[in-house]
Amino acid sequence: MTEQEVQEFAVALVSSYLHYRQRWFEALDLTQAAYSDRFADPHRYNRAVKQNEKATHNWDLISDITNRLLTPTIKTAFDVELKRREKAI
Repeated sequence: MTEQEVQEFAVALVSSYLHYRQRWFEALDLTQAAYSDRFADPHRYNRAVKQNEKATHNWDLISDITNRLLTPTIKTAFDVELKRREKAI
């Protein structure tokens, strides 16, 4: 891969990483909010739990990819891009 391709891949991967991290946090919030009403509205709670399970699964996958499966060059580019994007937030 060229340096430009590595950078483009890192940008795309960071976008996915941040997206799935945000979805995971949102699912946790929904589950926590629905928990207090789990007896009054069990359907809402069950929906939140299923969404949380899916979000956790997706988060686990993207975390494994970014923590274990990247080559050193791509991992470095990923880390640099992630730090840049997190500073911008």
